[in-house]
Amino acid sequence: MRQLDFKHVEAFRAVVLRGSASAAAKMLGISQPAVSKIIAQAEHRIGFALFDRRHGRMVPTAKAVTVFEQTAQLFTTLDRVNDIVGRLATGERAPVALGAVPLLATTLMPTVVKDTLIKRGFSAVVNTHDSVILTNQVATGQIEFALISAMHDIAGVESAPLALSPMFCAVPVDHPLAGHEELHVSDLAGHAYIGLSASEDIQTQLDQIFDGCPAPPQEVIRCPLMAGAIAMAELGIGLTFADAFAMRLARPGKLRFIRFAPDFHIEYRAIWPHGSTAHFGRDQLLAQCQRQAELIVSEAPVRRSAPS
Repeated sequence: MRQLDFKHVEAFRAVVLRGSASAAAKMLGISQPAVSKIIAQAEHRIGFALFDRRHGRMVPTAKAVTVFEQTAQLFTTLDRVNDIVGRLATGERAPVALGAVPLLATTLMPTVVKDTLIKRGFSAVVNTHDSVILTNQVATGQIEFALISAMHDIAGVESAPLALSPMFCAVPVDHPLAGHEELHVSDLAGHAYIGLSASEDIQTQLDQIFDGCPAPPQEVIRCPLMAGAIAMAELGIGLTFADAFAMRLARPGKLRFIRFAPDFHIEYRAIWPHGSTAHFGRDQLLAQCQRQAELIVSEAPVRRSAPS
């Protein structure tokens, strides 16, 4: 098998994004026959088809989908390089590259970015991923500052604590358990519940709590995004677990947030590249993140129902 050149990968990605050789040609600024020829060369080199041709559309094969996913970071990096080069050419300041797990991107990051960056004339790009991906992106310098929900030991990353956020049981207001002031594992026996993210270690903690329980709750669906789990609980699909940040996303009057025993928490941290300098005032950004996080967590013990 011969290796692919960049032109093959570029044309392949354009066809996936646009759905046809003609549309990809317009995207790349070349002719449709040229795109078709490049794709044919790529398939010949790798020894398998990248697309199924269906009614004028080019549908990626299963193998092509894998290739596409693996090339995403390459083009993200290339786009960033082109953006930097363009800004250097015009003298424009590059946006601050930030990252956050989805929950913090919607509850913590907006206020902090507004107060510490936008007001001082900085622009920013906020990337949302899980903690593992964000940590790797910080370690490789793709992101300058990120908020994650656990610390994964990777060389090249420095960190500081943001908050230790307690978890509550989020129960629909008409649920049989809604009247409890505190819930124990035994109380959940047989009840439907919505599982959370294993990659963020939340579900791992729950599994350990449920392990050995003679009648654990019945997981009916797993939703890695806590915001999604909250929305599903509001529809009565089942109970779920939420922390102080997720509480802010709940609609008024839909859920009760009840103390759960045994206690467990989510640790949130800020991370940045080791030894890096920051032109955007990283210390100020970190301090504001910590203040805002502490404020949100301080409200959790007294918030038993969705915010009004």
